[in-house]
Amino acid sequence: MDKLKDLSAPNSPNKTHFMVEISPHFDALASTKNNDRLFAMLPYKSLYFTSIKDRHGVYAMINKDERRDVSIRKPRPSIRKQLADSKQATSPKKAAARTKKNELEV
Repeated sequence: MDKLKDLSAPNSPNKTHFMVEISPHFDALASTKNNDRLFAMLPYKSLYFTSIKDRHGVYAMINKDERRDVSIRKPRPSIRKQLADSKQATSPKKAAARTKKNELEV
């Protein structure tokens, strides 16, 4: 994010986009879910991740007309997790169920 803000002119090969390389360590360790979270955190509408011919790595690119002074989006807390936590906290503990012992007499 800071690298995108620091650029003064578009630096893509055809000079139409601002681009920065995504960390090779992140790229090697990240799953699809992690990439989706990163994508959701960045506030750019024209953002996309791509690889470039004749260059190694994955790059985040935005249009040159995009506002780059916007701050990072904070991830929203999971509603499902909040509901599950509140349900567990409010539900009373149930006693063990009784079992019937039926014995047959002959």
